[in-house]
Amino acid sequence: MTPDTLTVVIPAFNEAQVIGSVVRKVDAALHREGVSAFSILVVDDGSTDSTKEEVLACRADGIPVQVVQHSRNRGYGLSLRSGFVRAAYPLIWLLDGDGQFDPADVHILFEHYREGAMVCGYRAKRADPWQRKFASFAFFTCVRLVFGRLGVRDVDCAFKLIPRDAVLALTSTGAMISTEMILTARKHHHRIIQVAVPHYPRRTGSPTGMRPRVVLRAFRELLVLRSRPPR
Repeated sequence: MTPDTLTVVIPAFNEAQVIGSVVRKVDAALHREGVSAFSILVVDDGSTDSTKEEVLACRADGIPVQVVQHSRNRGYGLSLRSGFVRAAYPLIWLLDGDGQFDPADVHILFEHYREGAMVCGYRAKRADPWQRKFASFAFFTCVRLVFGRLGVRDVDCAFKLIPRDAVLALTSTGAMISTEMILTARKHHHRIIQVAVPHYPRRTGSPTGMRPRVVLRAFRELLVLRSRPPR
């Protein structure tokens, strides 16, 4: 079911080479799918390249995109929260800005969407180096040991349709926000629908998920979330 209205939240950090293409493909996909009204929010998490300028250039083509800019790199979780709180519509499409998802594949999410549900994509074939796959497996093994099975195949897949009211109380600032999002949805009895989505290799930029600071923050937040469960 194609929603009538939608806010797209796209976190980005130093993605100048690809972010303009992502925004244009999002706009084209939503027009093609017949979404009546939508807005696009790119959250620039302290980029040191021309990410912001590339996004603003899309506005000259009439694309309804805005930039939410952090003065410094504040983390993935805070980037998502900055976008979620500014969402103009009750449904959010979360899409990473690194070009590893094709916005045209949003039709897969729409085909399974039901009002009030969270539609979670899972990468049918994850197109990442083995090191990132192993690091993700190791971390989410720890998550399962702490919280049990979350009932979601690919927790940190950033290709989702999310009810806005399910994510306004999130507190994580880093990578744990994906886990907190699922725990919160389950606590408030949002239906979770899972669908396979294509995943593509990163062609530009550098991933930040394996940086020591990011990993340490994730484990710290894991312990905090264990002691202070979602509201």
